[in-house]
Amino acid sequence: MADPHTPFSNGTDPLNQREREILACMAEGLSNQEIAARLVLAGNTVRWYNSQIYSKLGVSNRDEAVQQARALGLLDPTPETLAREGKHNLPEPATDFVGRRREMRELQALIADQRLVTILAAGGMGKTRLSMEIARTQVGAFSDGVYFVPLAPLSAPNDIVTTIADTIGFVFHGQTPPTQQLVSFLKDRAMLLMLDNFEHLMEGAGLISDIIKYTSNIKIIVTSRERLNLQGENVYGLRGLVFPTWETPEDAMEYDAVKLFLQSAKHVRSDFELHPDDRGFLARICRLTAGMPLGIELAAGWVDVLSLEQIAGELQRGIDILETEMRDLPERHRSLRATFEQTWTRLTPDEQAAFARLSVFRGGFTLEAAEAVAGATIRHLRKLAQKSLVQSEANERYSIHELLRQFGEDKWAETEELRVIQGKHAAFFADFMAERDRDMRSKRQIEALKLIEPDFENVRSAWQVVVSHQTWDQLPKFLHSLWFYLDMRNSAQAGATFLEPAVKLLRSISPNITTDLSLGQVLARLSWFTRDVGSFESSAVLGDEAIRILRDLDSPEDLLFALFNRALPEWFQNRPDRVLEFSQEGLALAESIGNKSWAGVFLTWVGAAYVYHDIDLALRFTEEGVVILEEHNDHQGLLHGAVVLSLIKELQHDYEQASFWAERLRLGAQALGNVFLYALPFVVQGRILLAQKDDAGARANLGKGLQLYWDAGYRWFIAFPLTYVVQWLAERKELEKAVEVRAAIDGQLVRFQQADRVARALYDQLKAQMDPDRFAAAWSRGKSRDLGQWVLALLAEL
Repeated sequence: MADPHTPFSNGTDPLNQREREILACMAEGLSNQEIAARLVLAGNTVRWYNSQIYSKLGVSNRDEAVQQARALGLLDPTPETLAREGKHNLPEPATDFVGRRREMRELQALIADQRLVTILAAGGMGKTRLSMEIARTQVGAFSDGVYFVPLAPLSAPNDIVTTIADTIGFVFHGQTPPTQQLVSFLKDRAMLLMLDNFEHLMEGAGLISDIIKYTSNIKIIVTSRERLNLQGENVYGLRGLVFPTWETPEDAMEYDAVKLFLQSAKHVRSDFELHPDDRGFLARICRLTAGMPLGIELAAGWVDVLSLEQIAGELQRGIDILETEMRDLPERHRSLRATFEQTWTRLTPDEQAAFARLSVFRGGFTLEAAEAVAGATIRHLRKLAQKSLVQSEANERYSIHELLRQFGEDKWAETEELRVIQGKHAAFFADFMAERDRDMRSKRQIEALKLIEPDFENVRSAWQVVVSHQTWDQLPKFLHSLWFYLDMRNSAQAGATFLEPAVKLLRSISPNITTDLSLGQVLARLSWFTRDVGSFESSAVLGDEAIRILRDLDSPEDLLFALFNRALPEWFQNRPDRVLEFSQEGLALAESIGNKSWAGVFLTWVGAAYVYHDIDLALRFTEEGVVILEEHNDHQGLLHGAVVLSLIKELQHDYEQASFWAERLRLGAQALGNVFLYALPFVVQGRILLAQKDDAGARANLGKGLQLYWDAGYRWFIAFPLTYVVQWLAERKELEKAVEVRAAIDGQLVRFQQADRVARALYDQLKAQMDPDRFAAAWSRGKSRDLGQWVLALLAEL
């Protein structure tokens, strides 16, 4: 808890302007990542400011910091603190309200301006609890009271009138119709009515219309799984709590979904504690429930008998674990399946069929995809959206909450259509990826990446169906665009996970021309991803097998890729003869089929092979290749050309041109989203600035490059930037630390030619400069410390 005896009770402001800004963001419920984006700060910088704020306020976490700051008047008061005492019947909550700060702000603003607000969401999304918290902030703002009217127990629309009257204390009299009496009574009243669970009483919506039409100071909040479709209705779609993907483990506690799980778990087991090893499983639980509050609470209800790993595993298998025997929960909330069944039974048979078929989609879908795969029209989507089963997203897309999608999938699996719909879905996204492949071979590479992004989970699902159904003729449609997307998005491990099952299955079945071609195509891409996670030897074996297969088959485009894939790691490992061998074969093949882009790529790699042997020849071939790539707007090919040209110009001491090509590489990699190549120019600039004796510039650039490689998970490549950090330390005469870091990377294969040369030269230089015993002691210290510890310590310094 916050310390009430704050040292700042004299009224002075303990926080500087930046700390106040960050504190205000905390009060809005923003995560560290969101604060960093809003204030243009690094994530580590935000965390440092957080610790400063906690220290100054005498607290230990952000919730306490916000509470203490409000008590000190350092933040604007909330509507809750401003709410005056007034008439209401709001029940006292059994638990603390968690999260929803953004939703609270938006709904408060909406209610201030509008008279009828419908909070629309599927069952289990937390509509009731949120609406009661909103209503609580309005207590005192309405002279005749704030009233919670539960409609779930009602069975007939006519009962709404008497239920509202009973709640607000109005007694009917005479022969005048009850609706007219109630509206007349409300005409001169100032009141907020919160009508909870309206969806099964839609024929009673006319009463709401009459109240709004014939009164002037009555406001109404409705919670429903279905919109009322009234004029003047303002629909607020409610989604799940923010859940973690997360940046760093220490940020886990910022997420509302995590907070709700922990609160719920402690009600089940008072001694429950989240251990560091459980964070990943908790993140998975929150993702599998997609932040649905009821799903999170029901999952947390199992902590007395299951570990978090077991709960996540059960959730992965389906939604039936999401149930409870708690007697004080409404019947409709004791099982998520029962909650969803209530909505399902209100759908027409046609709507049920459409929703079940739409559950084949993962991560959303377009109208075009819905029509082609599920036969769902815009009318179907509109009806399902009105019943909170489908949500409209940006860029003309639609989505289904993951738990609802699983429910629909279960319904659909009970029919005969399962394999048919899966096949339609797979065929649609095979064609979709084939179209992206054509984009990538034109001027639309960046656009193609943006188009794949929102449908990546659909592509993953479609690929798995193609492999499991063994529809090998569909496989080539995916491969090149799938590789391109995963490579640009630095998802090598995901790429290997995609492709390994296909290789295993293809090797297990009887071979024919189609399966052999598929095997060669998949092996070439798997070889790429295997290298990209640091397994160079395995990558070479897979790549050589792909080349042997593809040379015997008529698939020159795939053979070109396989040859390029083999040339690249050979250059990393300082084998220029092998680079030249693969590149010359690729160049001859590309020219023979008239593929200018591939010819440009291989010309740059012929140039790369000559870099350390004949730099003039290297420059000639590389510049020729880059000209071709520029003519064909091959953005990806130009990245590799920029890598080689920046190195050539650096070796020629033409630092202006080296910086020019490094910057082109950075901008091109940024546009395509490739972190690996985006990080490289920072290290190149660091080397250039070291040569120019710019200590501060070298430090900043090397630190940035090191941070990017480390954060992106390129641990196998981390010795590359660290080599130049060693050089920077040596030039600053921090010899012992330079030796320690050089020792730490000694066991790492430095897979970059120039870095390898520099690392060996630095070893000799440092050994010559230092007393032997002192050198040996520093070397021993460096060897004994984990490389990750060195990286984190250096990042703090750089």
